[in-house]
Amino acid sequence: AYALLAHAISVAGSMDNVEVTARRGSPLASFLGLPPQDAAFYYARIPHPAALFEHLRPVLSSRLAAAGLTADGEAVVSFFRSHIRFSYADGAVGPVRSGGTMQAPYSAGGAGVAPDLVPALLFGPDGIDGMARKHPDVYPGPNPELMRALFPPVRSDLLTFYLP
Repeated sequence: AYALLAHAISVAGSMDNVEVTARRGSPLASFLGLPPQDAAFYYARIPHPAALFEHLRPVLSSRLAAAGLTADGEAVVSFFRSHIRFSYADGAVGPVRSGGTMQAPYSAGGAGVAPDLVPALLFGPDGIDGMARKHPDVYPGPNPELMRALFPPVRSDLLTFYLP
């Protein structure tokens, strides 16, 4: 969590350009030098989704392989103001290409994800199916099996929310 936030701050140029909340008295609040405040979650926005997805190609490939998806095709994920595309074949993801505004990804065979939900899509406990049930601006598109394989629920030891 510390490394992810430090990277977000370095990409943003300063702490003034990053919105972070942390639970009162938490180690994260003191690490960031934030005044204590109550928070129910961390908020993150990925400034360049294509770069992150490119970095995560090995993870996406292993998810495809684990799901047994060996067909060939192209995946499209729209963040509405931008989108990414990548080919896949034999359980491996090809280079990620970025594109511009895409308001109707379903018609291009793709999924739609609000830009502020990209971290939860990649690292959260709900996967694309759970997120689609919770958020009207997340949908798997016409190839839900592919999107479920790429974006499954992720279980981890990183606690990203606090209960009162």
